[in-house]
Amino acid sequence: MSGYKGQWDKYVREGKGLMIWPNHDFYRGEWKNGVMSGYGMYIWDAYYNNTLSLPSITAYRGLWFKGQRNGYGILNLGLGLGSHYKGEFKNNMKHGVGKFVSNNGLILQSKNLFIDDNFGPLLPDSEYGRVSLDNKRLQQLEPYKFDICDRSVGLCYHIVQALKNIDKQEEIRANMINDYIENNKPMVVNSSSVQNEDPPEETSGSIHDIDDLIIFEESSLRKALRCYETDLKNIYYKYATVCNTEEIYFTPVLTRLLLWQLYYDCNIHEKGLTLVEIDRLFHQNPEWLARTPHDPFEKIYFWQFLHSLISVGSRLYAKKQLPGPKPDTILASGFRTFMETVVLPGVTCRRGKLANGYGSFIPLKRTYELYRSLGEPHTVRTFLRAVRCAPHYCSERAPATREGAGAGADNGDGESPHPSEDDADGDQDEPEPNKYKLFNFGNLSNKAIIQIFSHIFPQICTNDIIMDLEIEITFYEFFEAFVACAEESIRVKNEELRWRERFLNEAAVVSTGPGLAAHITNPVAK
Repeated sequence: MSGYKGQWDKYVREGKGLMIWPNHDFYRGEWKNGVMSGYGMYIWDAYYNNTLSLPSITAYRGLWFKGQRNGYGILNLGLGLGSHYKGEFKNNMKHGVGKFVSNNGLILQSKNLFIDDNFGPLLPDSEYGRVSLDNKRLQQLEPYKFDICDRSVGLCYHIVQALKNIDKQEEIRANMINDYIENNKPMVVNSSSVQNEDPPEETSGSIHDIDDLIIFEESSLRKALRCYETDLKNIYYKYATVCNTEEIYFTPVLTRLLLWQLYYDCNIHEKGLTLVEIDRLFHQNPEWLARTPHDPFEKIYFWQFLHSLISVGSRLYAKKQLPGPKPDTILASGFRTFMETVVLPGVTCRRGKLANGYGSFIPLKRTYELYRSLGEPHTVRTFLRAVRCAPHYCSERAPATREGAGAGADNGDGESPHPSEDDADGDQDEPEPNKYKLFNFGNLSNKAIIQIFSHIFPQICTNDIIMDLEIEITFYEFFEAFVACAEESIRVKNEELRWRERFLNEAAVVSTGPGLAAHITNPVAK
């Protein structure tokens, strides 16, 4: 299938249009004198995708001039690993200022990063503060090499964050005890023994300074990643296609929605951590290139996936005190525990509505718009308020007395002839149009809705006592609760119809007798 659909000027493509070539290349954008000129998007080897998996595409979005890339643009290199270039082009070649992100998250940025599609002069680190010259040379020789343990991908951020979370109170207690012991030592000391006493030998596992600690922690964490490399790649591919019912023939890219599915399968909520908190952990480091904190359809490449897992593992299992002698670590041992006790057992199950069929036929974009209309993120209490008005807002006002019949006095038939100031103020408490966006769940009690949320967030209720309704929810948790509320609402409605039919039948028997009632319920009688 090939052809052009768009604007023409005397049989020449002019204006905006869409073009598909016989080799399946695709362009949509601006044309001038029959060639691509202006802003447009070009995709190499495009294809139709009708699954929830996001394909990795080789594409260019930016400015064109006389059929060539000229000006600012973004070039995605495909491969499913997130490598891309943002910067200037000249005559179809990368040229000038730009930023290049490699397959493993290494960022190269310079005023003259490329010259005629080749790397420009390698400037000192002090000028741009991004990467070393050796890393640039390595990237120039092997631009598509991918290694999750490549030393160019910094893991120091995780080590520094783990050190910041060390329990300061324990350090203070240890220092106080040491000071007490030091101050209460016996004062009589044999000077000869002190002079002949050899200094204590340092063990091979002792930590000399903080730099040595960070280097050892980073090395240990890379070894832990290497240990689980095959498992991590399989998990990434599995959840990039977790909602598919048919086989795909392209390299998929994980989205944040499906990453949430992974954490939900791992029962992360039972660990006291919510998906909103996980998103904020990931978004707080700008080097991980997350565009938004909570967009469910944002791409999560493999190197970003690794950083997310390390962040969550650090939050849950990193030690809160300094490690003992080597090979004891703060973070690497915690990450191994996280993989063995949470991730690997969790990926064997598939929990929730999204991965079990509902994501295939419920329009996710429309549901996401409904979610955003309540706030992104919003709380469980906000969800309840979108169903019905709170009970304390529905209380009736005290009736006005007839003495001092003023503007708001009762005229005897229960109505006020003139609106009072209280009535004017009260109008502000009336529900606004479309305020109750989830009114279709109005036949459910608040208790039933809270019970649905308690299956997602165990911390909401303790022994049937509501503890916290201010828990923030992502779109994934909203989707799970939305579908569960819809199912429960339908069940309650059907139950009401059955009881109503049963009540009418019993009432007919009582009022007309058994024979006539049977004739009414079954008019075709023998």
